[in-house]
Amino acid sequence: MARTLKDLAKSMRQKADAVESSASRLSVIGTKAAVELLVYITPVDTSEHLSNWQVFIGNPAPDALPPYFLGTKGSTRGASAREAIDQALSELEFKKPGQRLFISNLGPAIVKLDQGWSSQFSGGFVPRALVAFRVAVEEAIARGAVFNERVA
Repeated sequence: MARTLKDLAKSMRQKADAVESSASRLSVIGTKAAVELLVYITPVDTSEHLSNWQVFIGNPAPDALPPYFLGTKGSTRGASAREAIDQALSELEFKKPGQRLFISNLGPAIVKLDQGWSSQFSGGFVPRALVAFRVAVEEAIARGAVFNERVA
């Protein structure tokens, strides 16, 4: 119990910092889950759109990327998926409390893919990513990971 107002103020600041830190960890957990899902549900021919799932801190992605591994008929799906996820995880390591995360895809036909123009995917990237984000966050809270461990 706080003995003075200074002690109380210090305790309150520590609790506020812990909340901000936990919220930041949760945003990393959710973003990781969302990106992994987006990468794996994106239709693949050349790997261009799969390679364009980008995570940035503070701002959306500035530019579209070429495929990590150019292929045809999905031949480079696995290699490009691993690289896209690795790039996202690398960026998430730098996330600090208070910073916003952005998931972007600037592939030229991403809107059409999102509308279900591919026979490989019925569309709806955002709702699916939000579900993955929410489930990952709820699971992290349920197991107490938010307060006890590094998550990225």
